[in-house]
Amino acid sequence: FRDRGVWHIMALRYAASFGKYQKATWRYATDADEFLFLNTPEQTLDSLLEATGETDVISFTSIGFNSSNQKRLNSQLTTDRFTSMSRNYDQVPDNGKPMISAVKTLFRGSIQGAWRPHRPVTPEFSKTGPRWINGSAEVMPASFTDGSYKGIDPQPTRKFAQMHHYVIKSAEAFLIKVDRGDAVDPARLGRSQGYWANYNQLGAEETCACHHNQAFKDLYEYFLSDRQLRELHEMSLQIHKDKVARILKTPAGETLAREIGYFEK
Repeated sequence: FRDRGVWHIMALRYAASFGKYQKATWRYATDADEFLFLNTPEQTLDSLLEATGETDVISFTSIGFNSSNQKRLNSQLTTDRFTSMSRNYDQVPDNGKPMISAVKTLFRGSIQGAWRPHRPVTPEFSKTGPRWINGSAEVMPASFTDGSYKGIDPQPTRKFAQMHHYVIKSAEAFLIKVDRGDAVDPARLGRSQGYWANYNQLGAEETCACHHNQAFKDLYEYFLSDRQLRELHEMSLQIHKDKVARILKTPAGETLAREIGYFEK
């Protein structure tokens, strides 16, 4: 079915056929390596909407994180483990031009338009009345809302919320990512050492996502208190460790591991 579009878009089209999606008040698509951070006291969507005011669409700025020089897989929370950004997002580039970062978008079910991984595509949005803001509650211009562009300036757009993207994580996690393949651009991971280097640049420390609210802590402890879930969690980690061992036995896997500094102390 590759002639029908990339996998992400195909998945969104499939999701849109379900009644739960069609009846949903709000819609939001995110990947397993993306974590939405809400800079409000309660760290809830309700408190975000209170802070930003009545709105219909919110585009969250994506902030990339590097490997924090982590080599191994473990069960520590991703948001606690990787705290070094892959760019200095609050620093103006030397050329004076804004640094552009991708977005992920939360929008009401009443918004009409093609659903894409980063945002809905709504050519007439500015003429229809709903309000589209960024993570600082600033109203987005028609040049953005009525187009299909998915980039945004990360500096003034993150007051109340930002989306953390843990693109590579540890060296072992990256080896598994390459072995699995890429859902968007198959050639991207064919240039794997460059992909790693691009996202493993040294940026500023960002630890805001390490401060979890009580609701998260309670839910996490509840899940791990379930014996079967805990065993499946531990089994999953072991399966991934075994996969790394298999990858390292292949010439391509060993070469990539060396290129990304896996064997360095």
